[in-house]
Amino acid sequence: MANEITQAGALNIFVTGAASAAGRAAVRLLSARGYRVFGATSHNMDGAKTVRADGGIPVYADILRAGELRSAILSAEADLVVNLAPQSANHAVPGGDPWDSRLLIEGAAALAEAAAAAGVKYLVHTSYIFAGGEDEAAASLIEAAQAGERSALGGGIPACVLRFGFVYGGDSPELSEARRVMAKGRSVAAGDPQARGYWLHAADAAGAVLAAVQQQPVGVTLTIADSHPASALEFMNYFAEVQGLTRPSKGSGMNLRALLSGETAVDPSRVHVHPDLTEAKTVLGWSPRFVDFRRGIDDVLLSWRAIEGAAR
Repeated sequence: MANEITQAGALNIFVTGAASAAGRAAVRLLSARGYRVFGATSHNMDGAKTVRADGGIPVYADILRAGELRSAILSAEADLVVNLAPQSANHAVPGGDPWDSRLLIEGAAALAEAAAAAGVKYLVHTSYIFAGGEDEAAASLIEAAQAGERSALGGGIPACVLRFGFVYGGDSPELSEARRVMAKGRSVAAGDPQARGYWLHAADAAGAVLAAVQQQPVGVTLTIADSHPASALEFMNYFAEVQGLTRPSKGSGMNLRALLSGETAVDPSRVHVHPDLTEAKTVLGWSPRFVDFRRGIDDVLLSWRAIEGAAR
């Protein structure tokens, strides 16, 4: 394990997926700790505004193009790279982006190549808990996630992998969309009630990223999640109950876009996993502030109420 970095202000960090819920929380936390954060986002003004609002410096780079990424990393004079691009689809509630195997395979490989070519000192790659499990229906997605992990750990620079639980937070677009739909008296599908996944508040995801940046463990794969697995139906039931909204329904519906387009959605919460939830504490000194999804949802609703109250 590398020595903990004490002078954060001397380091520049290049963060992909900066506009996702996990990305926004990470950019805010890293910026607050004195790092100079460059947030990679899509080529639009909304993404740039989001990164600036969170304290970062927006940059534009195609995650699938190593040459473009290398130029962006060099321009940022980045010392470290944090790959949060895979988290744009990492949730188990309706709405949001679909799972993208190309992003996991080609994107991770391109970023690892670019980071090495740019002389980056350390890489944090984020993946998913289900990458360590087995499920025939999700086999191609699991393999894609594992391929991304191999690219990060074998890319020629010191690196670690953080396997996240399903990420949620106040900046989660799928939660906001579910709230809007339920407020109209409509139900949303929340998947198989028997499928239990692991959850992770975006603030806790950011905390794990910060710990990895500070500690810089090499060659390890760590599970980052709370310790209370639950189904998406349980999650959404509580989300609806505490707001007096229409309860979700059972059935396939982990991705609202897939439902609307008639596509078949992969349900990663059905993957059988037995993760080690203690190793992250040992290696990183990290443990979740929100130990279960109920406390996390309560925090999300408090943050929303504060924003809505300030807007009045």
